[in-house]
Amino acid sequence: YMGIAISMAFQKKSTLRQGTKGAAAQVLPDDVLTDLKYVMELFRKQDQTILRSDFKSIMHNFGHYAIRQKEFEEELRKFGLDPSQSTFTEAEIIGVITNVWCQRGREEEARDCFKLFDKNDKKQISLNDIKRVLEENDIIASQEELSELMQEACPNNEDDISYDAFLKLY
Repeated sequence: YMGIAISMAFQKKSTLRQGTKGAAAQVLPDDVLTDLKYVMELFRKQDQTILRSDFKSIMHNFGHYAIRQKEFEEELRKFGLDPSQSTFTEAEIIGVITNVWCQRGREEEARDCFKLFDKNDKKQISLNDIKRVLEENDIIASQEELSELMQEACPNNEDDISYDAFLKLY
């Protein structure tokens, strides 16, 4: 999952997409929607639904890792879903995540994502921080991919990614 989170964190796209089910005024950036659909494919069962526990994992990996059970159920209610249901459709998941995304705002989500890498609250992300998150999530990245990521994030060859630089790329 973290490959998706890292990808999201360093994407520059800001094109917006329409939300679903009553979310006419709410939108997700194209890159987020694309990544969300990809992750849902990984969890989708044969009947085209996604288990509740997997839905929570998806929310966690899209920057909502602080969400508690009670908050999760409240988000489901806001979207007109039964908090006790055990499976969800793709449209329901997109709708709930769109609602949460729009409520929290992109900057708050970026701040949460930055904290995922900046465990020691150094206000910057090192290459070792990125490697740690990848390793913790069993994601393999080549040295070339990591170098490209750092080069894009730090065009002046700084050793670490500052929060401001991170925000510009987010």
